Amino acid sequence: CFLLAVLLGGVNWLIQERVLPGANRAQESTRSLIRNKGVPPAAKGMQWAAIGDRIYSFKNSDQLGVITASDNAKRDESSGSCLRDLSVYEFAADGQSLQSVYRGETASWLDGKINFSGRLEENIVSGDRIRTTLLTGGELEEPVNPLDEIRVKPNQVNAFELSRQIASADSEVEQRNAEVALQRKYSTLLLPLITVLFAAPFALSLSRKGKAAAIGYAVGLWLLFTGMSTVFEQFGLNGMLAPVTAVWAPMAFFGLVGIYLLFRVRT
Repeated sequence: CFLLAVLLGGVNWLIQERVLPGANRAQESTRSLIRNKGVPPAAKGMQWAAIGDRIYSFKNSDQLGVITASDNAKRDESSGSCLRDLSVYEFAADGQSLQSVYRGETASWLDGKINFSGRLEENIVSGDRIRTTLLTGGELEEPVNPLDEIRVKPNQVNAFELSRQIASADSEVEQRNAEVALQRKYSTLLLPLITVLFAAPFALSLSRKGKAAAIGYAVGLWLLFTGMSTVFEQFGLNGMLAPVTAVWAPMAFFGLVGIYLLFRVRT
């Protein structure tokens, strides 16, 4: 039973990382379509991303307006992530003085570079003067894909993408929320085992109270575990507990309770 719980945790993890992100994005798209009574929602407007001393403004070619790294894993290897109406604002080291602006109709990110295709307008700012040059195509060095800097819901990305969001978070609240969500994803691996630990004693017991009462106790303990997990998670989101403590403390506590009950059960 314990080995099966561990196996189930691994299956849950694979589904969570490989299936659910795309399914949740499709679900949100379908929900928007239902709200609009079958009319496809209008494409989202300009999106923004700040990377180092540059600010990117662009439209995404995807209908949902957001494409994450997992969606583009295969496409990036060949043609890159497509950006439309891309504008790049490059600032000086002080972060205040605008040095140059690049505007292109179509561009893609591939192998650490922004590749412009078609017409490219380059504006170099020098003091009070702006020198404008019209080019056909071009490229800019950029190690990070601007699409990856767009924030999406934690249930629409996998653990790796969520870790990247944490590393580039702009605010403490955003970082804390993402860290709690990441720890909750990790807890999926052990959740079935913890459940079995505090449910098995009631299933194995030969108490005279009967199986119905034992099942009732197990369900009550599960509800208590769920409630405690929710409360601790809110503490983590509000900054009252560290994300690791907020997610793992209830699991550790009920795991120990399950082990204690398991050793005391009469078989």
